[in-house]
Amino acid sequence: MTGRHPVPQTLAAAVAIAVVAVATVLAAPAEAADPSERIEGVLISVAHALGDDAFAEEGHASDQDLIVTDDGALIPVELPVGVEVEAGSHVETVAAAGSAELIASLTQDAADPAGEPSVEAHEEVQLESVQVVAQAPVARDGASHRAFVVTVDDDTTGTDVPVAEAVDATEMALDYWVDETDGAIGDFTVADSRTLTPGSQCPSYLSLWNQALGLYPHVDFFGGTDHLIVYTPGDCDYEYAGIASVGGRLDGGVVHVASNEHHTIVHELGHNLSLMHSNLRYLEDGAWKAHEYFGLFGPMSGSVSPDFAPGAVGASQRYFLGLPGAREGTEHMLIEMGMGDTRTVTLSPVYADSGTTAVRLLDAATGETFFVEYRAGAGKDADTFYQFASTISGIRFDGGLVRYGPGVVVSQHSDDGAVSVLTSLSGTGRWDAVQREGTTLVDEFDRFSITGGAATSEAVEVTITTGGPNPSPFGAEIAWLRDNGITSNWADGTFRPRGHVTRDAMVTFLYRLSGEPAVTLPRRSPFSDVTPDNTEFYKEIVWAHQQGISSGWARGGGFEFRPESRITRDAMAAFLYRYAGATETATGADSFKDVSRRSSEFYDEIAWMASAGISTGWKDGTFRPLDHVTREAMAAFLFRLAA
Repeated sequence: MTGRHPVPQTLAAAVAIAVVAVATVLAAPAEAADPSERIEGVLISVAHALGDDAFAEEGHASDQDLIVTDDGALIPVELPVGVEVEAGSHVETVAAAGSAELIASLTQDAADPAGEPSVEAHEEVQLESVQVVAQAPVARDGASHRAFVVTVDDDTTGTDVPVAEAVDATEMALDYWVDETDGAIGDFTVADSRTLTPGSQCPSYLSLWNQALGLYPHVDFFGGTDHLIVYTPGDCDYEYAGIASVGGRLDGGVVHVASNEHHTIVHELGHNLSLMHSNLRYLEDGAWKAHEYFGLFGPMSGSVSPDFAPGAVGASQRYFLGLPGAREGTEHMLIEMGMGDTRTVTLSPVYADSGTTAVRLLDAATGETFFVEYRAGAGKDADTFYQFASTISGIRFDGGLVRYGPGVVVSQHSDDGAVSVLTSLSGTGRWDAVQREGTTLVDEFDRFSITGGAATSEAVEVTITTGGPNPSPFGAEIAWLRDNGITSNWADGTFRPRGHVTRDAMVTFLYRLSGEPAVTLPRRSPFSDVTPDNTEFYKEIVWAHQQGISSGWARGGGFEFRPESRITRDAMAAFLYRYAGATETATGADSFKDVSRRSSEFYDEIAWMASAGISTGWKDGTFRPLDHVTREAMAAFLFRLAA
C-alpha cells in the first residue's frame, strides 16, 4: 500500500513541511461465503498500488477483480486468460477445481463480529468460466447520488473526526463532483450519518467496512449510486490517506478516509465513479519509467498538502465518463502511419464551458488513445499544485528532474480509466510534463508530435502532426505490386500500407495476378448482395466464385459475399490456398502456436501458407488468424505466392 511521504527535496521551503497524501484503491471487505464451485454476483474491478513508497522507481497499479454476491460477500477472483468483463456486470462463474476452497479463508469470527476478519493475503479464486448475465447498467445523466457518512468513535484517541465535520467535508467533495460532471450527477447529498464504535483500536479497512456495512443492511453500495464513507481518527497509523472500491461508470461504492483532506475525499469518490490514477511517464535509458499518482493534474493524482485544490477532471477522463459536452468539445485525429496529417488547433482550458477543450488521437493500428488538453493554471485550476510548481525548478525522480506548470498536457488513456501524462526531454536536461510555446513532445514510435504555441489564460495554439514518414518494411513487395499493375496508389498518391484489405479488393488483386482472364458473366449474380449496378468489382467477384476461391455465406436461401468487409488473415489464407489449387493436408506439429486443427476452421490452409513460405507469422510464433489483413502484408503474400 502506498503511504504518506515527504515531498521531494526539490520543493521550495514554503512547502517543505508538506506531505504527499497518496490515496490507494484496494478491494472491498471480504466476508464468509459458501465455498461452492459456482459464484454469482456483480463483478467489481479494483486496483491497489504495489510497494510502500510513493517515490519508488516503479509505481504501477495492479488490477484486482471481486465478485459481490447477493448476500454481500466480496470474493477476490482471477478471470480466465483473455476474458474481459465490464465492471458492474452481473456474472455467473465456475471456479477452477480446488480454488473455490480459498473462499473459506475469508471469514469473520461470529463470536467476535468487531474483530479482525481472517484473510489470506493475495489468494484469489481462479475462475474456469465466466458468463455475463446482465451488462453493467449505464447511469443515466442527471441521476441522484447519496452518501452515507460513518465516523469512528475511538476512546483511546483524541483525534476522532466529529460527525458534523465529516458531513461538512463530505458535502464539499460531493459539491465538487456535481460541478465537475456537468449534470451527469444531478445531485449528490448526504443521506445519513452515524457513529461506529469498533471492537478494536484503529481496525483494518476490512473490519471497518464489515461493521459499517452492517449499519445499512438494506442499502446496495455496489449496484447503484450510493456511497459509504468511513472516517477514522487522525492519529491511526494507516499506510494510506484513503482507499476505495471501483465500479462501473458513475457507480456507488465504499470509501475509507484515513486523512480528512478535501483532495483525498474527492479522489476516493472518483474511484467509486470508475476513474483510476493519473500517473507520470518519462523515458530513461531506453525504458519508460512510471510513477503512480504523479501526473499532477486533476483529482486522480496524489495530493500534495491540503493547501492545494484537486483541480478539474482531465480531458481523457471526462471523455471516458461520457460527461455532457466532453465529446462535443473534443476534436479527433486518426494516426495512420504513412498518412501524415498536421493541424494547428486552438484549445480552450480543459475546464472551459465552450470551444475545443481537447484533441483525441486514435492509433488506427493499435487502438491506443491519446489526449491533448490545455491546463492554464486559472479558473478551477487556480489553486492547484501544478500551477504553484511553475515557480520551482521541478520534482526529482530517479535522478531525472520533472517540470510542471501551466501548458499543454499530453496523456495516454488506458481502457481501465487510468491516465499517464507523457513527458518530453528539454534541451536543459529536464523532463517537461507540459508543452509550452516552442517545446515539442515526440512519440517514441514517431506516431505524432505536439508543439506548444502562443498561450493566454483563455486559449493556446497547439500544432499536432500525426502519421509521419514510416517506410513500410515491405517496400520492395509494394513496388512489385505497382509495377505489375496489381494495384495503384490512392488518388492522393499514397499506398496506405497499414490500411486494411476488403474482400472485394482481395479477389481483385488475385484476378489481376492471374492475368485478368475473360469472364463469362451469369444472368444472375451468385451473391445476393453483389450486382453489376452496386458493386465496383462485380466481374472480379464473379470470377472468384467461378474459380472456387470464394463461396460466400449462406443466408436466406442464397449466399452473401460481403464485399466491403475487411478480410481476416485466415480467410485470406483460404483464398490463396484455393487460388493456388493447393490440396495439402497438414500433418505433424502445428505451424503456429495460436492455430490448431481444433481451433481454426482453415487449419490446412494456414499450414500450407507456412510450408510454402508465404507466411512466417509474427515474431512471437503466432499467426493471429482473426486479425485483418493490412495492405503491406497483402503485398508480401502475393509477392511470395507469385514467386
